[in-house]
Amino acid sequence: MKHLSKTLSVLALLMLVACGPKRERFNYTMIKSKMDLNEEQTKQFDELTSDYLIKARNAIESNMGNKEESRAALKAVFSEQDQKIEQVLSAEQFAIYTHEIHIEREGREKYNSTLIRNELDLDSMQLVKFNQANEAFYTTLYDAHDNYHGKPDVYRLYYKEIDKSRREAFKSFMTEDQFIKFEQLAIEYELGVSEH
Repeated sequence: MKHLSKTLSVLALLMLVACGPKRERFNYTMIKSKMDLNEEQTKQFDELTSDYLIKARNAIESNMGNKEESRAALKAVFSEQDQKIEQVLSAEQFAIYTHEIHIEREGREKYNSTLIRNELDLDSMQLVKFNQANEAFYTTLYDAHDNYHGKPDVYRLYYKEIDKSRREAFKSFMTEDQFIKFEQLAIEYELGVSEH
């Protein structure tokens, strides 16, 4: 299960960085809003993230077909980016950046799904079943990436369709109150709204 989770994280990361040439893959706008940057920091942050997005794409393209080498190359690019950004930010700002960029790189959707899970007061068996249903859902979603990439409307339709199976699985082991709460939290956390 741990290996599957790491594989999914790498796939998500590769999709996020390698997809379109012009669209921002990580929500740097949201991250910046949490750090209270001054004008000069904002300028430097934007320049660095733009430069390193290009470097990340180049790292993936030059290692196409080799997941291990792509992962290592991306890790090196991200490490270098983080070091450069640390020089621009205060310690407090960098702590916020580190937390938020980790979420972005792993996938905010999955992160939000984990936050929802933690609010549902599930017992140990329910937790196992929740995690299994979620992993199956995200595996299916990531495997179909080529079908919806760059097409947000298609993504939402595809997401909704495969989410039916996940919700049915959740319904089978959750109490009625837990499932109602899940549905409310899914709306609050905007699950399925964006592929990024």
